[in-house]
Amino acid sequence: MAKVLRSLTPKFDHVVVAIEESHDLSDYFFDELMSSLQAHEERLNKAQDKGEEKAFQVKKEADKFENSGGRGRGRSGFHGRGHGERKGRERSTDQRQIKSNIQCYYRKKISHKRIDCWLKQKDDYKHDEQKHVHFIKKTEVEIGKSWRASNCLELVHVDLCGPMDTESFGGSKYFLLFIDDYSQKIWVFFLKFKFETFDNFKKFKTEVENQSGCNINVLSTDRGGEFVSNEFNNFCEEQGIRRELSAPYTPKQNGAAKRKNRTIVEMATSLLVAKGLPNQFRAEAVATTAYLLNVFPTRAVLNCTPYEAWRGMRPWVSYLRVFGCIAYALVKSQTQHKLDEKSEKCIFLGYSSQSKAYRLYNSKNGKIIISRDVIFNEDASWDWSSDGNVAKKQPPIHIEALEIGDPVPARSDATANSNSPSLSPNSNNLT
Repeated sequence: MAKVLRSLTPKFDHVVVAIEESHDLSDYFFDELMSSLQAHEERLNKAQDKGEEKAFQVKKEADKFENSGGRGRGRSGFHGRGHGERKGRERSTDQRQIKSNIQCYYRKKISHKRIDCWLKQKDDYKHDEQKHVHFIKKTEVEIGKSWRASNCLELVHVDLCGPMDTESFGGSKYFLLFIDDYSQKIWVFFLKFKFETFDNFKKFKTEVENQSGCNINVLSTDRGGEFVSNEFNNFCEEQGIRRELSAPYTPKQNGAAKRKNRTIVEMATSLLVAKGLPNQFRAEAVATTAYLLNVFPTRAVLNCTPYEAWRGMRPWVSYLRVFGCIAYALVKSQTQHKLDEKSEKCIFLGYSSQSKAYRLYNSKNGKIIISRDVIFNEDASWDWSSDGNVAKKQPPIHIEALEIGDPVPARSDATANSNSPSLSPNSNNLT
């Protein structure tokens, strides 16, 4: 509080003396001090303000004073040392009147400048919870806008999400997210440990560069240990990949990957809750979410989907089904008898990345089935109380790291009439 009193202008000297003698500065609040100073300043303004007509007259004389130049000995009396008509006391009175007409642009008040404004001094300081004054100016550095890529793989955003509370059936607790800034297409890789990040990055780099014919130019990540290891940095230097690292404890500089991570996690959670699936299916839900985001329109890409921006063709989406619904897969076995069941009741878990088929979970044997002959009941959900509880059984399933496959592109008329296996838009089965 004493530092604030010492920083005041000389016209507040008698107020400072009165405050120091009548109050204990250790118990005196900052807001009370500001109220006293403001009241004193308003009294000074009322005493110096002599009406609107006087102010206009002073302003006119001030303009005349400023326009008269030089140190001459003329009769104007405002400048110089000569024998002017007006004496020194009159000149000083006019100058005081001119100063009283100065307006502070910060408070829009008369009679003081911005440098003497106590309100601006108050805004430059902040008060902590213990009611002590800290003289700290606001010097936050403004962060510029990020740039957008003009070609595929010109800029790739990467982020690692995890660890999750519950492991997937394959034992994964993390997922690694890649985003192409130009097309907004995403790829997801599931990891058991953080040190697998580098190996999956090399796998991703080889795959996307072969598909697009372009090379990764810039890699945008945070400063996690999995991204700044020696082998990761050396590999990027050898391949000519420029690194863009966010500042420490500044996740907003890697905002593109962070926001997409949050979108994927929230969508995956919604898919699980909607059909009452346990958290062991989280990896399948994340993979399906990434698959759907690639074929859905986005505001980041104008008038096309991420898949279309990446591949140059529109995806065919009539085969999409509700995640977690009941699915009946056709049983194809040489040991099947005529009176046996022709289908198995399963749970739909997404789309295969290597085949034009669906991924289904068979709760009887705890295995993932890849089948194209499927009938769906999208309104039904699995009844864990009667059909089985996966949380208690915990079947020994070994699922490889899921890579998000490409959707089936839109077919032309010639392709639609061919006999090649493809998804039929008029039925629930794969033909």
